Amino acid sequence: MLLTGFVFFSCSRNSGSAESKQELAEAMEHAALAAPSRSSPGFALAVNTGLYVLERGTEDTGDEDTRVVWGESLALGENIFLGKPRRLFWAGQSNARHLDFVEIRRANGTEGWALVNQVAEGGRLAVVVEDRSFLHSLPRIVDVSRFILSRRSVVVYFPETEEDGFVEVKGWDVERREYVQQSARYIRLSSLSRRDADIQSAILLHTALAITAANQAERKDALLESALLHFPDSVFFQEIFEILHPNASMVMYLDDDDND
Repeated sequence: MLLTGFVFFSCSRNSGSAESKQELAEAMEHAALAAPSRSSPGFALAVNTGLYVLERGTEDTGDEDTRVVWGESLALGENIFLGKPRRLFWAGQSNARHLDFVEIRRANGTEGWALVNQVAEGGRLAVVVEDRSFLHSLPRIVDVSRFILSRRSVVVYFPETEEDGFVEVKGWDVERREYVQQSARYIRLSSLSRRDADIQSAILLHTALAITAANQAERKDALLESALLHFPDSVFFQEIFEILHPNASMVMYLDDDDND
């Protein structure tokens, strides 16, 4: 009887131990699945960068046939968190097709996907301040390309890539209206301003210039006025002033004539 009781106690203890391990493993797996995957900080690269969401009436199938549509806009330079890349089916236009996306989460908690070329993981914001800033295929003078990254373009640069005065950048060229290509993505660090006043005033400027609807004219002016009011030491102050007040110099000239 004593032997039988000992065997029963041992089996019960081992069984409980196995069950505990199984429960622990399941809890850890559940925690891993519940943990947010969008944890790498990054930035939106263009005005009206798209945040895409599931098409109404559909669900995430877990594969590339998951259907997504445009959901809302992200601001140029907006701080976001990025997760895993996904190939999804863009169903919002007549030329619907599979595209490369990446998981993102906004600061307010809204989640979805962004096109991979419209966002950057890591890095820091900067803005081009030189008129002729040539892009290079490699961080060397001799590897200059034919492309110039236009003045006032807001970009993300990667300090860890600095070599011989060059850094890698990602971003949208405001004049050429295209993204920086992988084949020519290095620029002289001296071509960039990392001052907050320059970056933020340029973001306000581009956001304003993207507004074309007549009923949004007041919002456009408000953005330009904010750039002048809040960032008077920006290198773009005079340019923004002339955009907001295109006839200011003419008025001053006429006033001088009247005084004569």
